[in-house]
Amino acid sequence: MYYCLSFYPQLSAMLADGINAIRSRYDPTAPFYNPHITVVFPTHERVGIQPLTSHIQDVLSNWRPFQIQLGGLEKKPNHWLLLGLRDGEAEFKRLYRELHTAVLADDRDLNKYTPHIGLGLFVKEGAAHDWLNPRESDFAQEQYQEALPLAHSLPLSERILVDKFLLGALKDTVIEWTRGKRIHIPEEAQETTVGEFSL
Repeated sequence: MYYCLSFYPQLSAMLADGINAIRSRYDPTAPFYNPHITVVFPTHERVGIQPLTSHIQDVLSNWRPFQIQLGGLEKKPNHWLLLGLRDGEAEFKRLYRELHTAVLADDRDLNKYTPHIGLGLFVKEGAAHDWLNPRESDFAQEQYQEALPLAHSLPLSERILVDKFLLGALKDTVIEWTRGKRIHIPEEAQETTVGEFSL
């Protein structure tokens, strides 16, 4: 079992429809997870649920709600297309740094964290793709070129309030898929919410 902490934004119908239209075609996780911004990526259960929830609560108790605006596209080396933040990135990065102390100190990568919503994974059909060790030969170029105009047309002017984070539990098989040990995301990939934290 793994735990992750994410923000699930309340989007306008128009923006939600646009993002979901892209994700339903290009993101294999779309049937299991709504659009979200992860601030603690999957960390093994050995950290302990009680120490983890106590730590998250301690950190978030010093935060108040803040606003963000989505904007900017980036294709990562692991072939994900990400929708970044036009406003609010500094706050998310500061929150990431504060969370990755104490029981999460060993899981941090402070220089590589970029808050984002995943729009699509562009990997050729049948490739067992390791996100940490991507191969350029796995890149599905044609699908990526199809998706880009859709992503560029998203209506991104709205302000979004960040006021709540959800702690989710993921099964080991989901992580196996991200590490290239499974070709397809497992059917039991649905995240189970085990904690809710308000700012």
